[in-house]
Amino acid sequence: MNSKLIIATLITVICMVWISMQGKPLKQPSTPMGIVSIELAYTVPKAQLVINSWQLTNVVAVARQNIYIDFLFIISYCTTLILAVLASTKPQNLAVKKAGKAFIIAILIAGTCDIFENGWLLQLLAGNITPLPVAAAAIFATIKFSLIVITLLFLLYRLMHSQLIKKAK
Repeated sequence: MNSKLIIATLITVICMVWISMQGKPLKQPSTPMGIVSIELAYTVPKAQLVINSWQLTNVVAVARQNIYIDFLFIISYCTTLILAVLASTKPQNLAVKKAGKAFIIAILIAGTCDIFENGWLLQLLAGNITPLPVAAAAIFATIKFSLIVITLLFLLYRLMHSQLIKKAK
C-alpha cells in the first residue's frame, strides 16, 4: 500500500469517526439510522417524521452540522477510493485498467451525487419539506450508496484476486 493511500485512508477513518460521533444525537427510536434516515426518506410523510423527531429533541442544528462535516468526508472518501482503485489496477492488463477508469468515474459521480444530496438535505432542514427535495435527496443518496458499494466490491475482488495470484506463485 502506498503512503498516499495510507494517509487518505487514515483521514477518511478520522472523518468517519468524527461524523459518526457528531451525529450520534440524530439516532433516535424514530430515526435509528441517524442522518441516513432523512437521506433515504423518499416520501414527504417519512421526511416530516424525521424532521419532527429532530425538532422535538432540538437536534436539527446537529443534523445541519453533520451535513457540513460530510462535505469534508466526501473529499476524503473519494480520494481514498480513487487511490485504492489506482493501486489495485496498477500493473494490470488493458481490460483491468479500463475497469479501473470506469470505477474512478463512478467514484466521482458518487461524490457529485453526495454534494447534490447534501444541498437537498439542507433544503429539508430549512423547512422545505416538499416532494422535490425529499425525492431528489433520496435518489442522489441511493445512486451514491450504490456506486460506493459496487466500487468496494470491485476493490474486494481485486484484493482477493491479487492474494490468489501471490499464493499460486
